[in-house]
Amino acid sequence: CQLIWDDFPAMAVALFALSSDVCLAFVSNLASRPKTQLEATKIDDHHPSRRAAIVSIGAGVGALALAPRQSLALGTLPETQPLSRAMSQMVVRVTDTQSMVAFCVKGLGMAVRRSYSRPSDGVLVTILSYGPEEFAIPAEFVPGISSFAEYGSHFSLQLEEAPGAAAAARGVPEGSPGKGVGQPEGESDTVTQLADGSSDNAQPLTYDPGNGVAYLALGVPQYRISKLLENGGNIISSYGYSVVVSPCGLTFQVVLGDQVRDPFMFAALRVTDVKASEAYYTKLLGMKRFKYPKARPALKSAFEPPQPRGSVFLSYSEDSCGVLLLPNVFGSGGQSWPKGMKKVQPGNVVAQLRIVTSDIPNTPGNAAVAAMLASDEPDGYGIGFIDSELYSQELLAGKPKNEQTKNGGGK
Repeated sequence: CQLIWDDFPAMAVALFALSSDVCLAFVSNLASRPKTQLEATKIDDHHPSRRAAIVSIGAGVGALALAPRQSLALGTLPETQPLSRAMSQMVVRVTDTQSMVAFCVKGLGMAVRRSYSRPSDGVLVTILSYGPEEFAIPAEFVPGISSFAEYGSHFSLQLEEAPGAAAAARGVPEGSPGKGVGQPEGESDTVTQLADGSSDNAQPLTYDPGNGVAYLALGVPQYRISKLLENGGNIISSYGYSVVVSPCGLTFQVVLGDQVRDPFMFAALRVTDVKASEAYYTKLLGMKRFKYPKARPALKSAFEPPQPRGSVFLSYSEDSCGVLLLPNVFGSGGQSWPKGMKKVQPGNVVAQLRIVTSDIPNTPGNAAVAAMLASDEPDGYGIGFIDSELYSQELLAGKPKNEQTKNGGGK
């Protein structure tokens, strides 16, 4: 009832348009039939039932309510004004924020945008990106002088460390003081809660990266392998470009190049059925197919891998971060999955891909529909929607008051 009340104007218009189309089609169909057939027309098993018609109408209204509407601009940037949605963040669970921050900042060249303790659950939230996130031109940006690193609409990583997660990862028993790794003598911490909300701290806490999120692709102007190693990175390969596993278990594919507006290019997701996943991300989330993004100008280069065979790149715009759907094979050679890894397992290191939207108002009814829509992801990857106004408020969290006034968060 709440959903119907919130979306009544849109539903009324949709129902009116749909009923008009149905009536016109029915009249046209009758007119095209011979008179004898008209007289003999009757309802039989080949005609859709009333229940099927109602379900069809409901599906049409739901699609209208959740499909991107171009009339609602996302912020004031020229690049985002034609959009009503954008993939803005990847939420990553960590047990040691400091080690992951050191890896991202010193190894990959990101910057910490803000860090704060979330009042609702005490989770330590730390945001990292390659530039401002707001969908507006920052006050500091000077056209023709400033780099794109100072421009708006950058994708970001949101690290989340639950209360007690760091100590639990070290295996400190519940309620007992113990010196953690890297803590000076005399300092201790007491574990009261695990990251999953439980209080059983007998075993060290770990998160499972799974096998679904293959890697997060970056195109950066510079990086040093020695810095990746020094800050906890595990180099898987480094011939032309680097594949490195971060301290939290998330894998990065790092290409040396500057042909992208935002170094975050895409999240590569292994999927069971590429067609089914593409239908979900396009028809339900509103993404589109775009050309495979490249960080270097050369069409073929040993310093940048080609698009994996059978993969599909989807995003909300040509130059924004998106998803690369990988079939259940990997590599350009079409090798099979290793034995025992055929089933896609998203794991729990990557908690969510967040989509900022200006076309799903923040109402209880829409929140319920958005949650249901997110749960339909074919392989179980976490998808979250956040209203653009709420996202603007989030950008202010953890910032000094003078900075809040100056930047205004951006819409």
